[in-house]
Amino acid sequence: MQIFKIFLSVEICERMEYNKHIHSLICKAAKSEMEEDALMEIRPAVYEDIPALLPLYRCLFSESAQLQPYNFRAADQAEDFLKKTIDGPGSTILTAVRDGEIAGFAVLFEQQTPSYNCLVPHRYAYLMDLIVQPELREIGIGSGLIDAAKDWARERKLDHLELNVLPENKTAAHLYERNGFEPSLCRMQYRF
Repeated sequence: MQIFKIFLSVEICERMEYNKHIHSLICKAAKSEMEEDALMEIRPAVYEDIPALLPLYRCLFSESAQLQPYNFRAADQAEDFLKKTIDGPGSTILTAVRDGEIAGFAVLFEQQTPSYNCLVPHRYAYLMDLIVQPELREIGIGSGLIDAAKDWARERKLDHLELNVLPENKTAAHLYERNGFEPSLCRMQYRF
């Protein structure tokens, strides 16, 4: 089994296109042995991507159900949800395309804090879902999607990027911590 690493440094990553609604990062993937380079492109999803997004969503929901069966169940994502997210002015699905195939995606929404006297008002990006194909994890695709999510939020002049992660999902929590995320709130539950 060969190990692949993606170096998302300034020297290798080049911003290829940058505007308010569409951006793309092209990153070279360096293999552990001297072989030809693979390319990863991060770009907004289009309708034609939906058939490739659905199995990844199935994987995400299945993994969530395994980690927290009380709260989650294996399911399929509705195509209508994906279309609305792709079309929405305050939402996007960023796809990581590697060797012509969708290797992962991140779903983002613009949100704002509720109007409550004690809360400091913020406009922020909410990273609702992030998934990478299981066989392509630990090579930098998740970090690439997070970097693109940060860029998406900055382009919109949002205050911060936030997400939720299951406490049982140690791998995802570690990925987010490596990418600068810090805990800000702990949601708790009491079951009857």
